[in-house]
Amino acid sequence: VGFGGSGEALTRPMRVNGASQLLVNLDQRGRGALWVELQDRHGNVLPGFSLSDGYPIAGINAVNATATWWAGNATTMNIGTAIKSVGGVVRLRMWLVATRLFSFKFV
Repeated sequence: VGFGGSGEALTRPMRVNGASQLLVNLDQRGRGALWVELQDRHGNVLPGFSLSDGYPIAGINAVNATATWWAGNATTMNIGTAIKSVGGVVRLRMWLVATRLFSFKFV
């Protein structure tokens, strides 16, 4: 997505082993935002990891920005338990506004 637009990206199902965080490499030139959702292989949202549960990654240019979600009274960055609950295969749904997304990785 260019700096003036918005859009959605959906990955294919992918196997993720031993990850506890999702890091993204992006450029927003100080004015964009990115939300991330975790889904199972069939497109069902993992509880607590929807777009609306997530904090936007906003207004930055970063190589390893960490995706975070609201979890009751705190924020969570550890996605390992959620990924294990669906057998280690997940998809990502991302909503981008004025953001260039270069890559992502599970660590």
